[in-house]
Amino acid sequence: MKITLILASTVALFVAAPVVAGDTGRQNFTDLTIPAFPEPTASQADYVDMQQLNGRFCPDHPFRPGWVMVQPRGHQWKTGLLQDYYYLQRTRAVVAAGQCSCDLMFPSWDDMRPDLEQLLEQFQDVVASEFTPDQGQQLREVERGLQQEKRAMAAEFRELCQSIIMGE
Repeated sequence: MKITLILASTVALFVAAPVVAGDTGRQNFTDLTIPAFPEPTASQADYVDMQQLNGRFCPDHPFRPGWVMVQPRGHQWKTGLLQDYYYLQRTRAVVAAGQCSCDLMFPSWDDMRPDLEQLLEQFQDVVASEFTPDQGQQLREVERGLQQEKRAMAAEFRELCQSIIMGE
């Protein structure tokens, strides 16, 4: 009984909604055409890091710059690789120092840029869909190595940085 009442209410809502809205024309619910969205701006200078909008802790830290986050179509693999390297380096710095600070947690992206560019030199500047199987495998192995090393130090990093992360 309840299911029938819910089903009838739902059908009535879909039938009545266009009438209430003043749209008495026939609606085509089977039109699955994807709407045209404007192309995103490719300007790296216009990029605003979402972390900046959240600003939970270390509000003055350097945010992810446009030259890392805004990549041409098909080159987004670079963003992931660069971020993996950056986060590993910050984890190493905190663990090596045995203490945590905003400066250690958020090193300058610009100071790290030569190392990041050197990392990218290992790979041809091609779109991901044009990677050979060997190139794709090499990228996955490098990313996996960076992530595994970071995970190995993650507990120590969290313990050292907990007071900053929790805002204590």
